[in-house]
Amino acid sequence: MSHQNVERVLGRLVTDDDFRELFANDPRSALAGLQERGVKLTSSESAALASTDVLVLEWMSHAVPRRLQRHAHAAGELP
Repeated sequence: MSHQNVERVLGRLVTDDDFRELFANDPRSALAGLQERGVKLTSSESAALASTDVLVLEWMSHAVPRRLQRHAHAAGELP
């Protein structure tokens, strides 16, 4: 089950500009926010995700069609 959550977090990091920005500024806080919302991660998964290279995530986000990405600011949503 937990591996599914790792995939969910990675997917969100690639498709959600606002979350990726939050993560880039403070990865541990961004992940803690997800965990408060019920995304269960082990401490080793959190540590591994927190060490993810944000430049790689940015590069990946450009490879995903824009119509598959979340634009929270445009929709008036909170990140």
